Formats: sequence, C-alpha cells, structure tokens
Amino acid sequence: MHKLLQYKVLDSLIHLLNSYLSNRTFCVQVDDQKSSTRPIKAGVPQGSLLGHSSSQYVNDIPKHQDTSLALYADGTVVYVFSTQPKQTVIYIQRHMELLQDWFTKCKIKVNVTKCAADIFTKKHPTQITNIRLNNTDIPYKQEVKYLGVLLDHKLSFARHIK
Repeated sequence: MHKLLQYKVLDSLIHLLNSYLSNRTFCVQVDDQKSSTRPIKAGVPQGSLLGHSSSQYVNDIPKHQDTSLALYADGTVVYVFSTQPKQTVIYIQRHMELLQDWFTKCKIKVNVTKCAADIFTKKHPTQITNIRLNNTDIPYKQEVKYLGVLLDHKLSFARHIK
C-alpha cells in the first residue's frame, strides 16, 4: 500500500487492493488434525495475479556501481566478480547500506537470520570482515542454497550433485 500511495495510484484501486489483502487468515491441516486459525500479516496469496506484480514493488531497488543484483520472488542476491576478496566485501557492504535505507523506507522487514554470505574461490581467504545488515553480522557459510542449487565456496557442486 505504501508503494501504491507513493506512485499516486487511484484511491479506489488502493481501497480495493487493501480489502483483498486485509483480514486474511490461515490454518494448517495434517490428516484430520487442524491447527488454530492465525492471521496473515504480509504478502499476497500464492498463485494470485498480484504475486506477479512484485517487479513493480522492487523497480526502484537501489543499485550500486560496483555490485550486481539477482532478484527472484522474495530472494535478493548481491554479488561481485573480483580477484580481491577484501575489496569485494567493501563493495557489498556499501550496497547493503543502500538496501537497508531502502528496506526501511519501503517498510520491508528482512529476516537477517535467513541471510548468508560466501566468497567463492579455490583458496578461502582469511581475515575477511563481516557484512552487516540491521546492525547484525551476516554469517559466512561453507555452502548456500539459491533457487534450489547448493553452492559451496569452491563451486564444485559436489554436495548438490550428491
């Protein structure tokens, strides 16, 4: 709704979409056992036409001259091709600071515990500073999963193939 107001969309359309997205609930059923009903606080119904409008939501996501972005659904990857791991971290941290300001402005809550960092290289560098978001270190992982593919820091794909 914040973005629609920002883009000066017709009030009647904003009210219609707000009513569509408000007061939604869910429950989970396993066999004949059903959980209690809980409110849905964010997001659009999966499979709905609104699910395909996410590109409009992120059309103004900040870019940085030294990094690249890969966006898919609710996943965002900031990456750099470089032979200098320490400089890579500096570039990514600068981009993360731009993103943090944008997340705040757009009222997007990022679950930093679901974030991961990795440096893909044959020889893993030492003494690399942490990348931070929301004043929280993003942990370096030995492998990360992106779009269902397991990526290890040497890009051997051994675990993914296994």
